[in-house]
Amino acid sequence: MGHSKFQFDQLAGQRGNLVQYARKITGDRDNAEEVVQEAYVRFGEMATRQSPDNPGGYLELIAEIGLPHRRLLSSKLG
Repeated sequence: MGHSKFQFDQLAGQRGNLVQYARKITGDRDNAEEVVQEAYVRFGEMATRQSPDNPGGYLELIAEIGLPHRRLLSSKLG
C-alpha cells in the first residue's frame, strides 16, 4: 500500500502537467479536466488490485480516455 500511495501522491503532484497533456489530446480544457479526473479514478481502482509498476503508463491511460472525447468534440464541430 505504501508504494502505491507514493506513486499516487507523485502523480497527484503532476496534475497540472497531466491536464496540459490531456488538453492536447482533447482540444478543450474542460474535457481535459474530466479526462484527468476519470484517469485518477481508474488509476485508484487499479492500484487497489495491484501495485502499479509504471506510473508513466498513467499518461497512456489519459490518452486512452481522451481520444473518445476528442472524436466526440470533432463530430459535434464537423
